[in-house]
Amino acid sequence: MTEPTAQPDPLTGRVLGAYRVEDPISQSRWGRIYRAWQTTVHRPVALKVLAPEIAAQPGHVDQFHEQTRAAAALVHPYIVTLYEAGHADGIHFSAHELMDGLPLAAFLRKDAGPAQSGASVDEHRLLVTIAGVARALHFLWQRNFPHQPPQIRNMLTNSLGEVKLTNIEPEDAAPSNSAQDDILALGLIVGALANEIAPVTKPVAELVERMVGAHDRKPFASLVELAEAAEQLDHTLYPPAAPPPPRVAKIAPRKTKWIAGAISVLIVAGVAALIVRNTLSHRPLTRPADFGSAVTVAGPAPSGASIAVDKYEVTIGQYREFAEAVAAGTAKFTPDPRTPRRDYRPPQWDAIRQAVEQRAISEDAPMFGVDWYDAVAYASWRGKRLPTEAEWERAAAGAPAIVKPGKWAAVYADATDKSAAGVAGVVAGVSEWTATTPSRDTAIVRGGSWKDTAAKRAELGRLSRSDAIGFRCAAGALQK
Repeated sequence: MTEPTAQPDPLTGRVLGAYRVEDPISQSRWGRIYRAWQTTVHRPVALKVLAPEIAAQPGHVDQFHEQTRAAAALVHPYIVTLYEAGHADGIHFSAHELMDGLPLAAFLRKDAGPAQSGASVDEHRLLVTIAGVARALHFLWQRNFPHQPPQIRNMLTNSLGEVKLTNIEPEDAAPSNSAQDDILALGLIVGALANEIAPVTKPVAELVERMVGAHDRKPFASLVELAEAAEQLDHTLYPPAAPPPPRVAKIAPRKTKWIAGAISVLIVAGVAALIVRNTLSHRPLTRPADFGSAVTVAGPAPSGASIAVDKYEVTIGQYREFAEAVAAGTAKFTPDPRTPRRDYRPPQWDAIRQAVEQRAISEDAPMFGVDWYDAVAYASWRGKRLPTEAEWERAAAGAPAIVKPGKWAAVYADATDKSAAGVAGVVAGVSEWTATTPSRDTAIVRGGSWKDTAAKRAELGRLSRSDAIGFRCAAGALQK
């Protein structure tokens, strides 16, 4: 007797617009999710297809696209990216970043592999996951985005070893009522996984116990506090490898005929001069505990809603992470629509990197030589944006009238260069790009720099570059 054969999926092998549908991989409330290939840019995607029986119900197509538009605004390193929505041949769909890694339990095992026995928890991955998911959830609360408490089926991994949230909109569960609900749900997930795989060390167990409120331990007051605690514990238990010792070598002058524009030539010359003038005995300052933090500032009238402004300007080291992610093809961000094709490395990038390697400049010096499009792309990659000019003014209020500038000093080098809100580097350091664009080709730069502390405002072309212009990021609803 012949066994009945399974009916093939009707969409497998079809082409929907720019997408060649391959195999179904999961299910959502809207319909099946397929692995697909985006032919226009040659990348794999997860294609969420609206089921015909759902599309036939009044209002459901509009609801599907409305939810898609809302999710498209969520740009964060720990949230699965939504690329676009569309329809073809009467079928509605949305294309998402494909998460094709191991199941979370296997991902959190050391040397995860098939049929492994006695595998123990990779605590470094566990702590990174806790911190990343906590920051993603905090991001959702900042934007008042209704979401479910985290569920293990909505925490996916990719082949690069990253964990991200997906399907965050409330579907078969009520939306989260508070950050504490999210902390508890996340704690129950990681606690159950740890117990399933193997016991964890005492410091990690105590962190999880705080998340779930066990043994009368002090609960975390916020998702940010949880993320910072997990990051600090990870750094303590698994400190990053020490950088290799600097190479002592005579530095030959670099040819600059590949650099376009007189400004770029001057930047490279300035960096080279620093390399020659400074010595390898340079003693870096101690990085403060609040490095990388943000300051809450009341926004401008009429709304006055609070925004988060980075305490320090974006540094060379932070920008390097972005440039390397772009080069590796792993960076997820939304560039300005008019961005020229680029790799987001300024023309003087090699010279800056050389100066850092030779300890002529600290990697904690403010990033400089970036144009407006570079700054916008970096901020999007961080899940943030540039502050508007009005927001910048609120953040900079109360700063000293003049500060003795240090050329490309660390962003925390001068403790006197702070505004009333605690925002550093608004007088010296580098002047900063803002989100305010008076015309389609210009943007406003604010603040003094090491070159001129009196230069407080300028309208420049968005492609302008200078060795005295950088930027910082902000988060929160845009306020003009």
